[in-house]
Amino acid sequence: MTGKISSFKGKYEFLSNFYPAIVKLNGIPYPTVEHAFQAAKTVDPMESHWVGLAQSPGEAKKRGRKITLREDWEEAKLGVMLDLLRQKYDAHLSFEGSVLGEAWNTVHIPFVALDPKGDWWGVKSSRDGKTAGIPAIIFGGDHADLPLDETAAALIAGVVARLEQPVIIDLEHLSKGKQIRFVATFLEKLYELNRRPRLLIADEAQRWAPQKPISPDHTICLGAAEDIAKLGRKHGLGRLFVTQRGAGFNKEVAELMDVMIAHRTPGVLDQERVRDWLQANMGKAATEDVMGSEKKGSAPSPRC
Repeated sequence: MTGKISSFKGKYEFLSNFYPAIVKLNGIPYPTVEHAFQAAKTVDPMESHWVGLAQSPGEAKKRGRKITLREDWEEAKLGVMLDLLRQKYDAHLSFEGSVLGEAWNTVHIPFVALDPKGDWWGVKSSRDGKTAGIPAIIFGGDHADLPLDETAAALIAGVVARLEQPVIIDLEHLSKGKQIRFVATFLEKLYELNRRPRLLIADEAQRWAPQKPISPDHTICLGAAEDIAKLGRKHGLGRLFVTQRGAGFNKEVAELMDVMIAHRTPGVLDQERVRDWLQANMGKAATEDVMGSEKKGSAPSPRC
């Protein structure tokens, strides 16, 4: 990235505090950083709630000028903003996955997102907050259109395979063990039944395809993920595995991927996993060129 960023438009739009990104303030989710920042100006929970209900970040900013300002706001506001921005960019991989899902939706190819953290519901809102976003159906979670029962994975997969619109499987309310059992069955059945172009987005991919399975359920889930990685294409399934812990993501599944996009990767083991993938696909010399040339704010994304 070079030169001065003069506006948050085009490729820099995601930097705006108005851009959709789920963040939490006092445990309560807000659809943008702007909503949460304005809500933080007051200690009155009713006023904060009123700000959070604003239909757009611009409206939230207007409401923030009408609430009772907390006495320590001048001292507190920088820390509040830093915390909200950390939340936004720590979740950058999930965020990028949703952006790619939006791109597929524009060419009328639906996606199905496995969402273990309840982060994806915001895609149903547009960036300006005034018009409809992606017409996704949400199974489960706090913003469900339809309920998600832990025993209904095969049934839901059958429904998804027939739908022509995006779907979000929100697993936040299930324990980790129940999530793994649900996803194992869901992936097996989706692979069996799907016959139209569809993008599978597996957020927190190291959970569904672990490098070291620690239970029989993990092993079954890994097998289902590996089948889709190897053979999903012939059933119309594209695959996007999203993880912040590359070292925990199964190496065999990773090697089946054609493209890797690597963002903020501070962990040594995670960096080694990126290096291993690049070397396997590009060779040692090209890998060192890529790893040595990346600057803050950029991401290596070789295609093989």
